[in-house]
Amino acid sequence: MWRFVPSLRALFVINATATVLALFVAICLALWGFSTIRYQHERAAQSYEQLALATDLKAGIGAFLIAELDRIMDPKKPDTTADEAQKINQTIAQLTQRIDEEIIFLDDEKEKAKERAEYQTVRSIELLFARVQRLIREEHMRTPSPENAMRTFIGDDILADYQHIDRLTDKVVAEERLEVGEVIDTIRSLSRHLLLFCVLIIVLTTLLAFGAATATYRALVSPLAKLSAGSAALAEGNLKHHISIANPPELADLGQRFNDMARRISAQQTLLTTANRELEKTIAERTRQLAEKADQLSKIDHSRRLFFAKVGHELRTPLTVLLGEADVALRQKDENPARYREALTHIAANGEFLKRRISDLTGLARSEDGKITLENQPFCLESIFEEIVETANAFARSSDVTLTMTMSEGTFPIHGDQTWLRQAVLALIDNAVKFSPKNSIVDIRLNRHETSAIIEIADQGSGVPSTDLPNLFNPYYQSTQGRRRGGSGLGLAVARWVTEHHQGRIIAENIDPKGFCVRMEFPLAS
Repeated sequence: MWRFVPSLRALFVINATATVLALFVAICLALWGFSTIRYQHERAAQSYEQLALATDLKAGIGAFLIAELDRIMDPKKPDTTADEAQKINQTIAQLTQRIDEEIIFLDDEKEKAKERAEYQTVRSIELLFARVQRLIREEHMRTPSPENAMRTFIGDDILADYQHIDRLTDKVVAEERLEVGEVIDTIRSLSRHLLLFCVLIIVLTTLLAFGAATATYRALVSPLAKLSAGSAALAEGNLKHHISIANPPELADLGQRFNDMARRISAQQTLLTTANRELEKTIAERTRQLAEKADQLSKIDHSRRLFFAKVGHELRTPLTVLLGEADVALRQKDENPARYREALTHIAANGEFLKRRISDLTGLARSEDGKITLENQPFCLESIFEEIVETANAFARSSDVTLTMTMSEGTFPIHGDQTWLRQAVLALIDNAVKFSPKNSIVDIRLNRHETSAIIEIADQGSGVPSTDLPNLFNPYYQSTQGRRRGGSGLGLAVARWVTEHHQGRIIAENIDPKGFCVRMEFPLAS
């Protein structure tokens, strides 16, 4: 017997389509309900307003008649009939205007016809009230005495017109009350129907979702349970386990592929088992050998990179000073022996410094632990501060940069290694000059702050991006500008290393609005 077997895709499509249709119907129903209720609320507001105006009209006509009686009985009293008549005419005008607006607002022709009839009634009231006013004025002119005026006022014409106006006003009030009641009944009925429709849609949607979920659950649970059992058996090593899934088609195909996979794995396992045993032995031996070689190569490579990096950076600054002094001396147009002697003195001093650094780094390369040992001798920082600035002046002059030095009064005793500290400060000055524009100033300051000596090197360059500041002192790290200008990325790292070995700290920050400053702080010896 033929039986329809939906696929998973068909089940999902049916469920999604039914959900979208139910949602569409609910939205349409809600929009229609909101529109209708809004329409009825607007009608109710208009009816309430017309009812209030009709009630005001009835009260105004009564007030007008009472004012006329007061005027007849006591002519000396102030005459208020004109004011009352004006209020009545204004009320009639407002009422006719609201009825005209409601006629335009209504959609139903029968409702429009009722409003037109109501409009005619109000117009009749307006005409009758004008006639009553005219008759009262005429009779008042003919019968000036109060007794005759009273008899005339309650005469047949005026009294009949007033009674007619009263009946018409009552009719308008009654019609407006009836209209308000009909609108309220319509809104209540519509609310009940909307609630009923919403409940019906919720029930139908719930049943549909439950049915779709049940069908999907039945289509998925049994095949997935079989696949789970097959996977567990395969994981336990039972490669002969097979699963049988008939429906849905997607999972049936998946079950067949699972069985094919199990057969291929079973066929390949036998071949792999033997090969794996031999391979494991070979890999274990080779892994041990490679680990030993890799460890040796890592140590050699680390020592080599560290040695050459430090050699390059340590030799670059004094070489720069040497070349700067030589360049300045060669550019002198006069033959002043003192100037040449000064240049040669700086060249000799930096050559001696290069010799010491080469000896240090050669000893480092030959040492077993690869570490540099710093001296810890007492000395005064101000004694080498002027020498450091003077040494850097040659390179600064060759770069068209002016160095300014500021040093506080007093002594700055610290413990450490003068040579390495001098090299660290020179590296920072070299860095500042390199990133300074031509004809700018690099300010070098030595100040005291409580128990610390502070060295600051501030340039007038473009500064460093804020994202580069946290990594600026890391070895081999270079900012974008540093990569463009060249360098090893070790200058600031060496400065931090020297500062930390002197129990100090180093800080770099941008200067507002333009420039860059590096601050070194060293604890003063007691």
